[in-house]
Amino acid sequence: MNADLSVVEMVFIIMKNFNVLTKVVFCLSFLSSAFPTYAADDVKVTQNTSVFKLKLSATRLIYEQGSDGAAITVTNPQDWPMLVQSKVFEEDKVTAAPFIVTPPLFRLNPGQQNKMWVVQTAPALQDREKLHWLCATGITPKKSDVWAEKDKEKIAENVNLNIQVNVHTCIKLITRPSGIEGKMVNASEKLSWKKQGDKIVAVNQSPFYINLSSLQVGGSKIEKLDYIAPFSQHEFVMPKTSGQDIKWSVITDEGGESRLFISHLQS
Repeated sequence: MNADLSVVEMVFIIMKNFNVLTKVVFCLSFLSSAFPTYAADDVKVTQNTSVFKLKLSATRLIYEQGSDGAAITVTNPQDWPMLVQSKVFEEDKVTAAPFIVTPPLFRLNPGQQNKMWVVQTAPALQDREKLHWLCATGITPKKSDVWAEKDKEKIAENVNLNIQVNVHTCIKLITRPSGIEGKMVNASEKLSWKKQGDKIVAVNQSPFYINLSSLQVGGSKIEKLDYIAPFSQHEFVMPKTSGQDIKWSVITDEGGESRLFISHLQS
């Protein structure tokens, strides 16, 4: 074959001697070699995950009725700055509660702390405590683009995928009327317990919210614990045991654990 022929002329000569099917296969092969594709393996995707989670200085906040407010410290434990937005909700964690939090929105640098002040704006119950939720959210700094390309006219060899997770940090905010007598820990000792079918029922006849820290019946632990609202009762799943002795401890106002209380299960 003449060496002076161009590639196109060579292709034309070869194609004259092929049948239709062979021509199609040859053309596809030629185009494939002339215009190389980029496999998915050629593109390196780097995933960077940033979690915007805050740390509060307490697991619960007791709001004394008649006070000027309650304070709590928030810390940014991450290696990047974030905005902090706080709000108080009712027990359902959906409905806004009559409180204001100051400052409502502020920047918090890595490792930095700031104090927030919570103030009630409407009258509350006077004969019992009421549960609310104080939630602080780390907000992602706004960026123009999640995907970054060095050269939009070329095939990207490296792609950075930045995943940013905003986390709500919520703690119990309990309003406590000034007219309530006694202490929550002392009221916790007076819980009564009874058996109903395959359930254990805790009866709280006090005006305090009682948050269980541990609970066991006949030496068997009950894992799924919850709080017991004022002047109400709460059911727990009865473990497989024949024992009647019941032991429990509660979470104190400071977030610690009380001493162990002991009683008998009523039928």
